[in-house]
Parts: sequence; structure tokens; C-alpha cells
Amino acid sequence: MKRVCSIVLILIGLCVIAYPKVRDAYYDKKETEILDAWERVSFELEQRQPDKELPSEDVWDKIKPEDIDGVLEIEKISLKEPIFKKLTENNLYLGVAKIKEEVEAGTVGCYSVAGHRNRTYGRHFNRLGEIQKGDIIKITTAQDAYTYEVYEVLIVKAEDSWVIEGNGEDSLITLVTCDYSMKPTARLVVRGKLLLEDSSLP
Repeated sequence: MKRVCSIVLILIGLCVIAYPKVRDAYYDKKETEILDAWERVSFELEQRQPDKELPSEDVWDKIKPEDIDGVLEIEKISLKEPIFKKLTENNLYLGVAKIKEEVEAGTVGCYSVAGHRNRTYGRHFNRLGEIQKGDIIKITTAQDAYTYEVYEVLIVKAEDSWVIEGNGEDSLITLVTCDYSMKPTARLVVRGKLLLEDSSLP
């Protein structure tokens, strides 16, 4: 019995010693994932001028239903855009795209979406600057609909990746686009918190 207790105490001691290293490794991994995602969105948003046309081929013909995560709607600015699962130049031309593919709408974490702020009025995130605290953002997926209330609108530097991080407790949404009022180009960010879940969809 004493031998068993000794072994248990040794194992507990080893766990206590190892925990900080395991914890640090976990947070380092998560930080790297956030930074990688942010670098991808910065790269794609700045790849081309907002209204530069892509090749004339009908890119819509190549889109499959499984490429789309859902639909983003903001009634205040008459916005309705498909949300693509992958952040690519073509997808940002056609709609908006998820920054972190693993985060789902309505779940704990930060459901983050990027889009171009085109010069053409109303196209993509062109009117995102009109959004204010208290406005409503709706995400509709094949499974459900989620309503978020905006709690913050801010301008951040291109390297401020913290805006796409969750807090470990809430279901958040972050919309990101370029802000051309500053040089070098900054980011216009709209952040919201899940308000209610509409389970009326089949």
C-alpha cells in the first residue's frame, strides 16, 4: 500500500512540474495559429486594389455548396454576402471569407470574417464604417441562424491580431476590412457578441 501511495505521489509531483510547460506549449501553439491566420488575412486584403477586376472567366461556376460556410447579413447597410470557408483572393472577390476555418458560428470563440472595402458603394464591406454599437449582424448557416449585437467598432494597426481572439467564454464575431484613412493601411474592425439563437430553421 505504501509503495502504491509513493508511486501516486511521484506521479502527482511529475504532473505538477510538467503542467507549466504543457500550458505554455498550448498557449504558444494557439498564439501561432492566431498570428498565422492574421497574416493570411493581411496578405489577401492587400493583394490587389479593391476594384481591380479578376480574369473574365465565370468564377461562380467553380464554386461548390461545400465551399460556403453561410450567409452574412447586416440589414442596416443592406449587406448580404456569402461567407467562404477559405480565405483566398477569388473568394474575397466573390464575397467574404472566414479567417479561422475551425471556429463555427454560434460557438464559444471568435467567428472572424474578412472582406474587401471596395470603392464601389455597397460592395462587400464598403459601408462597414457606418456600423455602430448596438447594430445587428446575422449569420445564417445550413443548420441555424445566429444574431450578434455589435459592442465595439475600432481602427487597429495591421499587426493587431488580438481582435480575432476569443475570450474563452462568449460567442463573438469579428468583421475585418481595410481602412484607408491611415498610412500604412490600418484595419477597420467590427466586433459583436451572440445575442440569441434562432432555431426556427429546419
